[in-house]
This record gives sequence, C-alpha cells and structure tokens, in this order.
Amino acid sequence: ELKIVESRKGSHLEDLLESHKRRCTDMLKYFKVVEKQEEIDIEDLNAEIRRLRKIATQNKSCSNDLKGSNELCGDELKTCSEKVVALEYKTKTKEKD
Repeated sequence: ELKIVESRKGSHLEDLLESHKRRCTDMLKYFKVVEKQEEIDIEDLNAEIRRLRKIATQNKSCSNDLKGSNELCGDELKTCSEKVVALEYKTKTKEKD
C-alpha cells in the first residue's frame, strides 16, 4: 500500500511539474508578445513625435514669415486705418451739413 501511495505521489508531482512548465512556457510566450507590442507602440510613438516635430518646425517657419510680413505691412496698415478714420469723419460731417 505504501508503494501505491508513493507511486501516486510521484505521478502527482510529475503532473504538477508538467503543468508548471506549461504555464511558465505560456507566460513566456505572453510576455514576449507583450514586449513585441510595446516595441511596436514605442516605434509608433517615436514616428508620431518625429511627425509632430516636423510640423512644429514648419509652423514656426510660417509664424516667423507671418511676423515678418506683419512688420512690413504694419506701417501700411496703420496708414490705411488712419485714412479710414479720416474718411469716416468727413462722411459724418458731410451728413450733418
């Protein structure tokens, strides 16, 4: 009877070891998939960062161009605004007369 118990014990231990190995293998596979997906996600995020940096550089260039244009046109705009005010004033005074 002791041999039967020892045999069952040995069989049970073998089953536990096989189950443990299978689960460890499954976990390793799972974490490899997760790691690979994280690598893909990181690459995607790096590509997005590069894309956004390129856009930011283009926007900065456009912004600088607009600032330069505003500086060049600022005096002309001020002159035109003054003319508009003067013309509006003349129009109002003519309507009163």
